[in-house]
Amino acid sequence: VVTVHDPCHLARGLGEFEASRKILSKIPGIRVVEMAHTKEDTLCCGIGAGLGDAEAAKAFTNQRLNEARDCGADTLITLCPGCQAAFFPGEFTHGLSVKTLVEMVGEAMGIQYEDKFKKLAMLGDPNKIIEAARKNIEAGKYSVEEMQAIVPMIFQG
Repeated sequence: VVTVHDPCHLARGLGEFEASRKILSKIPGIRVVEMAHTKEDTLCCGIGAGLGDAEAAKAFTNQRLNEARDCGADTLITLCPGCQAAFFPGEFTHGLSVKTLVEMVGEAMGIQYEDKFKKLAMLGDPNKIIEAARKNIEAGKYSVEEMQAIVPMIFQG
């Protein structure tokens, strides 16, 4: 049983709600249920609020995780990396599995992969995250020094 969190930019910005639900409904064994606030009435995941007010961010995130649990879902589907960052701790606090749409589709096709975002986030310490991702950072366009400023923002929590 899955529910879809409609991210702000996709839902309110572009008005797109149905594509993810159509895809999920075609996966055998998946049942899509809706949270209290969905589609046009979606709520922020909290990641944007976290830039200014950490307590407000936690309140937004907890409200969405509670709605996902209360509608009977065991999996919360995200479509945005920011939302994934906000919600994945819900796997521990709310008893939900948090997955991206791509991850869910891949699993349905028999493709399993390690969620590197979650693995890095579980390290907790920005310095440990940078060290674990050093090869990727060095291969990318941002320097280690730039990533030292960026990583705490991405893996806040």
